[in-house]
Amino acid sequence: MSTIAYSPKESSRFQMNIYRGLVEHIDARVLRDIIVKNMVDILILRIPSENLAEQDKLERLGFEFLCADTLVYYIADLQANKETALKNNDLQFYVITDKDFETVDNMVKIIFAGYTNHYNSNNYLDKENILAGYQEWVRDFTSKGEEGNCISWLVKRGNELVGFATCSYDGKLQVCEGVLYGVLPNESGKGIYGDLIRFTKNYFTRNGYKNMKVSTQIQNFAVQKVWTREGFVLDKSYNTFHINSLLNYSKRPVDVYKFVISADDVQKIAETTGDFNPIHFDDDFAMKNKLKGRIAHGIIANAELTKYYGMEYPGNGTIFMKYNYIFLLPLYLNEDYKFRISFPLVNTESGIHKSVAIVTDNRNNICLISYVNLLKRN
Repeated sequence: MSTIAYSPKESSRFQMNIYRGLVEHIDARVLRDIIVKNMVDILILRIPSENLAEQDKLERLGFEFLCADTLVYYIADLQANKETALKNNDLQFYVITDKDFETVDNMVKIIFAGYTNHYNSNNYLDKENILAGYQEWVRDFTSKGEEGNCISWLVKRGNELVGFATCSYDGKLQVCEGVLYGVLPNESGKGIYGDLIRFTKNYFTRNGYKNMKVSTQIQNFAVQKVWTREGFVLDKSYNTFHINSLLNYSKRPVDVYKFVISADDVQKIAETTGDFNPIHFDDDFAMKNKLKGRIAHGIIANAELTKYYGMEYPGNGTIFMKYNYIFLLPLYLNEDYKFRISFPLVNTESGIHKSVAIVTDNRNNICLISYVNLLKRN
C-alpha cells in the first residue's frame, strides 16, 4: 500500500481530495485506514488484471467503488528494431517548448474531444475538466520536464500542424515510453499516427535505448493495431478502480452539529425495536466484549439523520431511497459527538440528493460514516 499517495494535480483539477496508487494485492484494513485518515474523496487504484479477483476485497471497505477502465501496456524491443522510413516523408518534427503550450492546448481540445478514459466513468468528476488533464499531461512531458527526462514534438506538413508526440525516458534503465500521441481529425487515415510511432522508436533506438512502452485504454483498438504492426507486443494490463469515499467533497455548505446519546434515548429505542441486548444496558457485559462500557444502538444515529434530512435539508417531504453505514468505532452514552453532513450530489431537476454523514468523537476520531440517497420532489 506504500504506493498510494496524494495526487495534487488531479485534486486541483477536479477540486476534490484525490489519491491514487498501484497495488499488486489489496489489504482492505490498510486501505480503509488510508482513506479515513486522509479524508479521501476518490481513490484511483490500479490492480494488475491477473489479480482481478482482488476486487472482491474492495467490498469489505463499505465504500462505493467502480471499475473505471482497463489499461493495457505494449512493449517493443528496440535492440531488434530496424529503423523504418516514414510513410509521409514530408513530415517535420519540432521539439515542443513552453512557447508552444497554447498551440498544443488547442490541438488537445480538438483531438481528444469525446475520448473516453477512467475519468469519464465516474459521475462525480466534472467532464469539462477531463480535457484539461490531457493538456497538463503534454505540458509536463516537454523537453523541460522533471530532471530533463521528457521530450515532445510538434508535427507539421509544410506550415500546417498535423499532430504531436510526447515521450518520457529513463537513461539508467534505458527504457522509454510513448506517453501521448495525437493526430488532428482532418489528417487521420493518412498513416500519420504510424509515423509518430516510427519516428519516436527510431529516435530512441539511435540513442541506445533497449525497450519502449506505450499504453492506452483497452477499447482503443485502432492504436493497438498500429502498435502491433510497428513491432509492439502486449505486455501488461491493469484494471482501474475508483473508490468514491467522498469524505470531503460537497456541492453545498457542510452542516456540523453536536449531539449526545442519553440513557433515555437508548431505553426508548429498545422499547420501539424490542432490542434489549445487554451490550446496550450492562457495562460489565459490554466490557467482557472488549468495550469500555455499554454502547448505543446504531439506529440512534439513523434517527438523528432522519430528523436532519426531514426537517433541515432537503427538508419536508424528503424520502430515504437507500443508505449504507460503516461503523468504525462504537457510540457510547453521555459522550459528545459531532455530525458533519455533506452533499456530493445535488440534482434539483430529478430531486436526487446523495449525502455523506460523518460522526466524530471528542478526540476527532471517525466513529461512523453514513451514505444516504434521498429524494426530494419539488
